[in-house]
Amino acid sequence: MPVPAELIDNIIGQVEDRASLESCCLAASVFVHPCQKRLHASLKLTLSPTTLDFWALAAYHFQKAPHLTQHVIHLTITLEKNVGTETEGDFDPDIESTYFARFDKLQTVTIAGMGRAQLPWATFPETAASAVAALLMDRCTRPLKSIKLVYFAITVPVVMLCLDASETLELVGCITQEIGTVDGSVLDIGLLPTGSRPPAKSIIVSSNQSMLELLATSQLQSRLRNIHSLSIRRAGDEVEAIVTLLTVVAPTIRKIRLPSMIDKHPVMLSSLGFPSLPSSWRMLRILKITIDIKILEQPLSESWIMMQIAEVILSPGASPQLTELVIETHVEIKPIRKPYTDADLQAHVERRYHPFLNDGGHYSSDEELAVTDVPPEFSQPISYKFDAATLAALDSACTLHTGLATLRFLLEIDFPTPARRHHEPEEESRHPYNAVQFSACRDQLEAVLSQTTAVGRLTIENQLPARYCYY
Repeated sequence: MPVPAELIDNIIGQVEDRASLESCCLAASVFVHPCQKRLHASLKLTLSPTTLDFWALAAYHFQKAPHLTQHVIHLTITLEKNVGTETEGDFDPDIESTYFARFDKLQTVTIAGMGRAQLPWATFPETAASAVAALLMDRCTRPLKSIKLVYFAITVPVVMLCLDASETLELVGCITQEIGTVDGSVLDIGLLPTGSRPPAKSIIVSSNQSMLELLATSQLQSRLRNIHSLSIRRAGDEVEAIVTLLTVVAPTIRKIRLPSMIDKHPVMLSSLGFPSLPSSWRMLRILKITIDIKILEQPLSESWIMMQIAEVILSPGASPQLTELVIETHVEIKPIRKPYTDADLQAHVERRYHPFLNDGGHYSSDEELAVTDVPPEFSQPISYKFDAATLAALDSACTLHTGLATLRFLLEIDFPTPARRHHEPEEESRHPYNAVQFSACRDQLEAVLSQTTAVGRLTIENQLPARYCYY
């Protein structure tokens, strides 16, 4: 009786390294297909004068066995930072324009420039650019799951084509290409496909002034009407550019994630003449913002973004379909005194790095040191002085909104531990002091948001911090 294909797939799924997968291919014919799927699922190519042989080898490999192109799901192309300084013939790979378009099962494409110096899109070698453009144009009718551009200087045609060719476009560290430069004929606006486009689109952008302004240009507004999700990350002082972009997407957007924006500075934005957010969000269902706990405290001025949400987005009739407001709150806990000044704490630090010291040869486990290497004052609940005006406005608006089901606070307790600098997130969440500080912050938020708590709309969760701030 033959072994079921699902069982074979599960067995091969446990194999982690490439060498073992290649060995399994040779072990039995039933292993060939599932191993080939794993071996060819991800294709990574680097564009540089020293990697042309690999491009040629990959092209020959797929030409010899064309069925393997059906296994490629993820494609990553990386440009070396000096690629634009080479002569064109030195690094132009010998591939056909339909090379990437043959990967029918492809789901994600990442195109990245090495380093943090944004490369102009025009630095793509001609044949590689033609192959990428052919792939993207082919996928305008059957979009990829995602396209990610990392550290490039791009223009409107590039964004238009990538939006048409994917369900999600992520722009990381990208800037707007200078006026007067060109993308090349393969990305001419006149050659972009036209016709119906799938309505479900998402944009994820790391905020900078030029990229936000590019997205809000009139040429992209027809595409932005198909955007159902917009996520802006790591904003600085680009409040006006963010508001301009939000004004464009407000009538049709369903989900938004906003950064803290300039609220991290102790200033009153309204007094500086910053514009208000749009007053109509008729399709908005989920709004998520990221803030620091300090934004909700005195003596800082009331939070501009929080007041805009309370007075504009949550105002009667502004967002009739809004069901969830998520506030991701970073809570950085600092010791009252600097680490290593307390004699007992210093002894614990020495014990951590010298486990046999004064111990009779007994090694202290991580569990035994989990509490003792943390400053003792962390065990005491912190008292917060929340800004009454900001939270009262939020509390009232959330209670009166007819469609809002949940005001969800995600508290990221950032718990520095001076002696242990490599905590796993799971360890951090289980730490007893973490539970103490989460409970303290939760209880105080519930007290100041009493109306929302009373109607059962307030939910407060303990979320693992995205990164840690160690001393």
